[in-house]
Amino acid sequence: MTNDEVLIQSESAQQRVYEQALRGLGQPCVSVARPEKASASSVIDPLGQIRYGPGGGVYRIVATPSQTRNTHFAFEATEPPGGGPPLHIHTREEEFFSVIEGEITFWIDGKAIRAAAGTTAFVPRGVPHCFKNRSDRPARVLVVFTPGGIERFFDYGEPLAGGMVPSDQVLIERIGALAPTFGLEIVGPSPL
Repeated sequence: MTNDEVLIQSESAQQRVYEQALRGLGQPCVSVARPEKASASSVIDPLGQIRYGPGGGVYRIVATPSQTRNTHFAFEATEPPGGGPPLHIHTREEEFFSVIEGEITFWIDGKAIRAAAGTTAFVPRGVPHCFKNRSDRPARVLVVFTPGGIERFFDYGEPLAGGMVPSDQVLIERIGALAPTFGLEIVGPSPL
């Protein structure tokens, strides 16, 4: 696959990729038929670790490399209207997205893609991308990185002392400090 290839997959292909991501290298995977209103928690045993993202995002870590034989790291992002990261490039991982609820707009290699629940997107390493909730209601998206190894980068979103949520300014400063260590290049603000 070349860097300029971006895949948006159908619901059935999404389920296969999702199951493969959860399965890892021979790890057991519980897969259930997804009712219309199912949540990711019906398939994934949440770890309960929370991180915060720019624009008000809340990231719930659902799989770590230690659980998946280093095949992937995953979190469920809840993005309020206007939430999402800056434009960036991963040099070490591919990134897979599955919109669970609401609508997310992706910017992948110069193309804007509006994605409703049930839509997936794949971003090869080296491709500039970001996403944003451009709707008027919260959205949830499963974000999967492969291979694992980027999970400590998301420590930028740890709460402040006393459990307070960091401001966007603090988050952006932390992102800038940690990005080079994890092979992440911040290209600029979101074009969305």
